Amino acid sequence: MQKAKEKLILKHLLKNGIIQQMGRFNFNITTELLSAYAKNWEKVKVSNIKASQEMIADNITVLNKTQEIFQPLRKSSLVS
Repeated sequence: MQKAKEKLILKHLLKNGIIQQMGRFNFNITTELLSAYAKNWEKVKVSNIKASQEMIADNITVLNKTQEIFQPLRKSSLVS
């Protein structure tokens, strides 16, 4: 499992130009570097999840308030 995670992180680093396999810049990718990157990645992921949950909660609140506002109008139009 750890090897798969390291491989995924290495792919991400290569894809985003953080490191280059060939070229002028060569970096030693150590397990410590990958581990530090993974820890930071987890923090960002948790932060993004929390932000998404807050946005969803805010949208649900808006939907509920909108429903409360229009509910009397809908009931009166059904009666007529």
